[in-house]
Amino acid sequence: MKDDSKTELDETDEIWTRFKDKHVAEARYSLSDEISKFAADNEKTSRVKSGEQLDIEEVMQVVRGMDKYKELTKKYTLHLQLTEDVISNFTQSGWKDLISLEQKIVSGVDEAGREMSNIDIIRGITKISKNLSREDHTRLLIQYLTCYELAEKDRYNMITSIQNDTFEQILENLPYVFPEFEDGKKLQRRVPKISDSQFSAYRKKLDDSNYDILRSIPKISQIAIDASNDDLNLEDFPYLGEEPDVPKRRNNKKAKLKNKKGDISDILQNPRIILFVIGGLSHHEIVSLQKIQDEGDVQCQIIHGGTSILRPNELLTMMKDIHKFTLKDNPFSKKDSSVMQRAKFEEEKI
Repeated sequence: MKDDSKTELDETDEIWTRFKDKHVAEARYSLSDEISKFAADNEKTSRVKSGEQLDIEEVMQVVRGMDKYKELTKKYTLHLQLTEDVISNFTQSGWKDLISLEQKIVSGVDEAGREMSNIDIIRGITKISKNLSREDHTRLLIQYLTCYELAEKDRYNMITSIQNDTFEQILENLPYVFPEFEDGKKLQRRVPKISDSQFSAYRKKLDDSNYDILRSIPKISQIAIDASNDDLNLEDFPYLGEEPDVPKRRNNKKAKLKNKKGDISDILQNPRIILFVIGGLSHHEIVSLQKIQDEGDVQCQIIHGGTSILRPNELLTMMKDIHKFTLKDNPFSKKDSSVMQRAKFEEEKI
């Protein structure tokens, strides 16, 4: 909003509840459509305001609905203004190009499904970085460094390219949250590019949409899909039954769902996946979990939560200071590296 007033959006706002998980382009279109229908439904109210004479019964109907009319008009105006502000900020910040490059890094392919070379990625980062804030530039480098393995010298050059001690520290702290970061020996992708079937699914959804969609989905959404399909990786999730002491391979779905102490009818009729993330969920992860449920990628209800809603700048703040608070318990503290030596020095100063 353009003034200094603040409005708290919560579950009591029916418009917010309906549109909070929607893409901003979809929300903008749907809001405009709803406002047009709302105005048509309240034609009599407009006629009264213009001074037109109505019979007493029509006047009473207008009076009874007047408070709701005013409240809804206020809410529609607020939400339409918010969507316009979001779109304006998105355009002015140049985030469209940033998101496009991020998707190439994360998925390993471009919009046509062609595999991206590292040279193309580096050129893209070099071209776009001069127009980015340091926060966005740092976040972009975090994505690149977690998706691509580099030799130590190349990694050092990339980190120092940010030209700011605070943001360099954020990048140097990556081993605390991403152990593989320091294991790079040569240039190659750390994570596989999306499969042909995943890209085909993306193209189908893109063709059915009137706005751009992302080629990749968050890891937590893939976990939910695998859990729904009874296809979770047993190395990552060894305990899927009632006996955590003895991990067993699953023979069938009903064996996993069976509750020895009670009736399983409610579980079978209303299956649920409960996900809780220590450290927090991002808005994108929340929306993605809702989408795979709405679109039928999972045949159950997803109940998701976390210790917080993790926003980009909050993540950067956490990573900036993480070496100060986790050094004693962090398994990487034993590594003889410049990053860890610097971290120890910082802790001693505290």
